[in-house]
Amino acid sequence: MTTSTLSIDDLRSHIGRSITSTDVIHPGPANLLRLAFGRQEPELKPGDALPPAWLALYFLPRFGPDELRPDGSPRDAGVVPAMPLPRRMFAGESVRFHRALRIGEAVRRETELADISVKSGGTGTLVFATVASRVFGPDGLALEEERRTVFREEVKAGERNQSPRRDHNKSGPTARTASARMTSVV
Repeated sequence: MTTSTLSIDDLRSHIGRSITSTDVIHPGPANLLRLAFGRQEPELKPGDALPPAWLALYFLPRFGPDELRPDGSPRDAGVVPAMPLPRRMFAGESVRFHRALRIGEAVRRETELADISVKSGGTGTLVFATVASRVFGPDGLALEEERRTVFREEVKAGERNQSPRRDHNKSGPTARTASARMTSVV
């Protein structure tokens, strides 16, 4: 597939598409994750703060197998339109926490397609989608999240993945390094 077969105008017409969903921060999923992490504090109960990253336990999608793409993502659900490119990859995320969400609270998430763009390069056609979400609790805005996803062409059987390569003949560092510090807070 090439950029010319994608209609950027059609894809961009979905910008602003939004959905609102609700959930309740029940203690069960959070306590199961607490146990999985081996955290020693007492069970979370109504009124306790939900650790920030643990919101992923809530607002879970509800789709049957016939509603999914081969990669397991929804075909045309949520705010991102049906995508003609079969490979989906995470491309980045930023989260701003405004206040804690608490066990027992009813919460609302507003999600909107903020941007969509098409690029072409050595790896083929890429479609970048930016989705913005805002989560509200009883006391107002609790967090804002912006997630970027890239959709790519399929690599045909027998072909090499045309991922970018570094030129090791250039001066300077040729390897990337990363470090992480583990803490008991998740």
